[in-house]
Amino acid sequence: MRRVLSCLLMSLVLVSCGPKEDYAPTKRALVNAHTARTGVIYLTMRYAEILEPAAGATDATVRDWADLSGFQESAEGLAARRLLAEYSKPISVDPASRRRGEIEEVSLATATLVNLALEPRGTWESFSKEIDAARSRLDKAVSALETGTKDFVLIETRTQTNKTSFTYAEAIAAAKAADSEKEAAAGKVP
Repeated sequence: MRRVLSCLLMSLVLVSCGPKEDYAPTKRALVNAHTARTGVIYLTMRYAEILEPAAGATDATVRDWADLSGFQESAEGLAARRLLAEYSKPISVDPASRRRGEIEEVSLATATLVNLALEPRGTWESFSKEIDAARSRLDKAVSALETGTKDFVLIETRTQTNKTSFTYAEAIAAAKAADSEKEAAAGKVP
């Protein structure tokens, strides 16, 4: 009995001194990745609405990033950029973390994607290719991190992602409504 008890105590000591479980940083990295991906998709879709119609226009008007200034200065553009900026820096991970490399890769891929969307450059085509490559990198990193992650952490991640995405959507909707009110007020002024 004494021997069994000492073995159990030794096991507990070894477990408590072993590598830390990475539930919190894993969850945070995944929530950031999923939310940022949604935000970048929305932002690039809005960029496309502004820039792409001119590409097929018969007058061959060349549009560039300066044409986004109206959108970027609108309440909607400011809200989208402000919300995405939260994910523009990688999170810090405990060096003792056993999944540090995977968490850091998701975090770096998230920051790279967000920073590309916040600071568009080049032509629309080259920008689109860069965004696609960054999204692909993020998708691979997320898949690698989700593999081997406990189910309850993934469930909590999805729940938190849904909450942050809902908050993001509400903020964008409120900003769009403010822009509409501003345009309507400007239209009523003689």
